[in-house]
Amino acid sequence: LLRREGTHGDKSQESILATVGQDTEALLRQVLQESQIDSDSVHYIQQAYLSVMFAWTKQQEERIMNSTNSDTEELVMDVTRAALSTEALLVEMKEMGLNPQPAHYHAVVQAYKNCLNKNVLLSDRKGKVGEDLLPHVSCFELLDEMEKECLVNEEESRGDIVEKIAATIYEDVIHAFVMSVHDEGSLSELTWTDRRRVKNIFTRMMDLYEQDVLWIDRNKQPLTSALNNILRVYSQTKTRHNESFKESSFLLQRFCKLEPRQGGRQNPNLSTYLYYLSSLSKSNTKDAGLKALDVLKEMEKYSIKPDIAAYTLLIKVVGNRTDTMATAGDLVKKAMAEYDSLSDNEKRKSGFNASALYSSLISAQIKQKVNKGGFHFNVLKYLNERYDETGDPNLKPDIILYGIILDSISRQRGSKSNVSRSLDLLDRLESMYKRGESDLMPTKQCYTSVITTLSKSHMDNALEQAEAILQRMESLYERTGDESTKPDHITYSAILRTISRSKPPIDIERAEDIMNIMEEKAKKSEIPWPNASAYTSLIHSFKNSGLEDLGEKASLTIERMDEAHTHGNYTVKVDTIAFNAAISAWALSNSPEKAVKAWELLNDMCNRYEKGDIACKPNLQSFKLVLHVCGHTTRRLSSYKNS
Repeated sequence: LLRREGTHGDKSQESILATVGQDTEALLRQVLQESQIDSDSVHYIQQAYLSVMFAWTKQQEERIMNSTNSDTEELVMDVTRAALSTEALLVEMKEMGLNPQPAHYHAVVQAYKNCLNKNVLLSDRKGKVGEDLLPHVSCFELLDEMEKECLVNEEESRGDIVEKIAATIYEDVIHAFVMSVHDEGSLSELTWTDRRRVKNIFTRMMDLYEQDVLWIDRNKQPLTSALNNILRVYSQTKTRHNESFKESSFLLQRFCKLEPRQGGRQNPNLSTYLYYLSSLSKSNTKDAGLKALDVLKEMEKYSIKPDIAAYTLLIKVVGNRTDTMATAGDLVKKAMAEYDSLSDNEKRKSGFNASALYSSLISAQIKQKVNKGGFHFNVLKYLNERYDETGDPNLKPDIILYGIILDSISRQRGSKSNVSRSLDLLDRLESMYKRGESDLMPTKQCYTSVITTLSKSHMDNALEQAEAILQRMESLYERTGDESTKPDHITYSAILRTISRSKPPIDIERAEDIMNIMEEKAKKSEIPWPNASAYTSLIHSFKNSGLEDLGEKASLTIERMDEAHTHGNYTVKVDTIAFNAAISAWALSNSPEKAVKAWELLNDMCNRYEKGDIACKPNLQSFKLVLHVCGHTTRRLSSYKNS
């Protein structure tokens, strides 16, 4: 039934597999009823059980492959029933004294692993898999039981080996663990217990490999596959004290020291180092840059050629460390030289992306505050010239690179030249997009960076130009409906900063309108709630407005922030910067009570800090501002005494 191809009577191959688990188990029951189990037949009975277990996994796979959106509950029931049926057969074998072999345990592991298929997990709305079955836990337990039964001589308890075990059972158990914590619809987050357990399983797998106990098909790499699965999860897991990276390093170093055994040497591959570099890039290891360069040497040792993803990660890690930053540029040159040496056919298949290389390098320079604006524009000029000369799409600057260069300009000091550069670059992007280069459609990050550059310029018409940029952005979103062009809370906050830094008279009504727009959109879940920085910009707008009640409006904004925070908008936490802005607003007020109001704000800060709110700890500027208010109060007697 399992091996039959084509048709079987009136039943197609597909319909046979749909019930092959039940059908083969019915045949097994018939065999057991009609046969007497003795020493001559026990091997055949063991094989029959294995075939039935295998049949149940085939039925699972067929069911998953043919599932639809309308039968989600039935899918979960059918797949879990098959897994439970395979385990019931295993229990039955033990009760009958048939001594299950590693292959039987492996079949049950495969059945439970199938329960972690993405389609099954997404269909598991009642939690049958995630809360009741817990397939990855069953896989762990089955592996433990298999090792006790098949690896240990119970009479002597010396750990003597009974027979070789397929390495793929360890590979599948580790993969089941990865599926449970990593893939879409996964059951849980990575816990310390899970991490320790899977690390122990892989360590045990390496021990057995060194003892030459594992059976490995020639030219297969089950240990490499298992290691890559673990490193993949570690690379996407944030832990304190760099635990994920440390464990990745331990496992990789141990793996690379393995001597060849049956089935050939188990070597790391490109994916191994990609996941390792990803973990390294997220750690705060002091010598991360040097470690990344060591990885490059290890890759050369195993004749592994870095691809664009590897080079991008290497540049990111090396460039983000002061001691190795200079090497980042050399890595870009090396990658470009290797690409230039390829044939045209090899270039088309390489997946190379010059923009990704330079984006990674420029991002590292921004992080290290080495903002080489001239270099960034030279990169753009160089790639555009190469693209115009060769027509090679792998050399064409992409929208991410344009966005990063605009971001780098926005992080520099405000100047007319920087405004001119960013506006020219944005105009060029819009022009190319209108000419049909749809891949260069400006994103909200591009527009927001230009607005931020304008906010720092202190130009007379900065706000006017920023508003014009916002209108262009909104117009593009209305035409395309593309979410990547939709103004967000960062965009509106940049407009608020531009208003707050404008020369008097400040358009305070526009500042309040922008904040109201942000809050309304946030209530509709269109954008995140404005953060403390946005509200502080509003306070600065009041401070520079010249209004008679500017102090009152600043204090009311502090209350507005508190109210938003009370309702669960935790990014709106009042902090020292916001308080200082409000106190400085009172300093410019003409109110006779401004010294008292500033003093009240300072006391509020102190009280919050003494109750454990570190964000509100007064600093030297806080006290200087209050003294400044006291020194510039009116001569009215009561106010003067209060001061």
